[in-house]
Amino acid sequence: MQNKTKLVFVVIPSLILAAPVKGAVALCNGLVNYLPVRLVALKDDVVAPGLEIDPKVPVISLAKKRSWFDKYGTYRRILRSFGERKDLISISSCFSGDAFNFFFAPYATILSGVRGNLPRNYAIEFGFLGRSAALLHFWMLKRFDRVVAMSSEMAGQLRKAGIKRIDTIGNFVDEEKLGRKREPRGKVGASFRFVFVGRLTQLKCPELPIMAAASLRRSGINCLLEFVGDGPMRGELESLAKKLDLDSFVIFHGHQANPYRLLQQCDCLVLPSRTEGISRAALEALFFGIPVILRDVDANREVVIPGWNGELFKTDEDLVNIMAEMATTPRERTGDRKNLLPEAFRQDFNVRRFLEIVVRDPNGI
Repeated sequence: MQNKTKLVFVVIPSLILAAPVKGAVALCNGLVNYLPVRLVALKDDVVAPGLEIDPKVPVISLAKKRSWFDKYGTYRRILRSFGERKDLISISSCFSGDAFNFFFAPYATILSGVRGNLPRNYAIEFGFLGRSAALLHFWMLKRFDRVVAMSSEMAGQLRKAGIKRIDTIGNFVDEEKLGRKREPRGKVGASFRFVFVGRLTQLKCPELPIMAAASLRRSGINCLLEFVGDGPMRGELESLAKKLDLDSFVIFHGHQANPYRLLQQCDCLVLPSRTEGISRAALEALFFGIPVILRDVDANREVVIPGWNGELFKTDEDLVNIMAEMATTPRERTGDRKNLLPEAFRQDFNVRRFLEIVVRDPNGI
């Protein structure tokens, strides 16, 4: 039964299949079972294929508004038409979403969901301007009613930046809808299949698994490496695989709107990013029972329980040994695979944590 005392708006930059957007949709799909929810898109008025929004969640698109001033005026009118400030919650994420949501404190309780290491991410993305972007984002967050950190690591970083009104709620996938795509793995080949899922950019370090795969094959370990995703490094990576005589052992699938069947045919996900919030690709792999290998940075140590659902590595050199250990450790590779998500990153657990925030008065905590 829905609690009608609050109305939740979730503000997203666009309606594309990006990790923050999928996270916002998972939140909407979970919350709508308890509260009325609206999804607000600043850009795009067409939902990307594969972005599964619950039919009970109306989508409000501001894409056709000519300017940010028009978007602001339209959203303000929407909020005022639905009720008083005390009854309305506006949740945002990402720099553009938070910058927009920042202006609506007079009309709704405003919350932000922070999903990454802001200083490091901005430094990599914007170079010398990254520090200024991170400081500006932190300045805005200080003025939000609440800030939701998706790991204790992120919460600590926010506290160091002087932000005090913080709740820690783990990132999560839409388990109900993702569960419909679960399928048992059929017959497997002799090769141990590693998979990388994500944008092919320097931040993600996709060249490292290729070099590690070359080392494994020289050691006599029968393995394949598959890439799901596209990006500016694809040509460089294909050249590297060819140079290392791995043409037949490194496969580039490109962007896949529905990568889950392919993902479930693999044995282990490898994601060696230099910085990572809470990787949605890793959460999806764990949900399907696929162990992960992640770099020991940011909040990865909160997701990976070594020896149970994956392994962590500290240096680039360590990755080879970890992949070799994963490929040679006997384990069941067929049939149904159990969910490997820790409880702190399960959908139902975290939706209930969100409800604790949005149903109570965030200003009174």
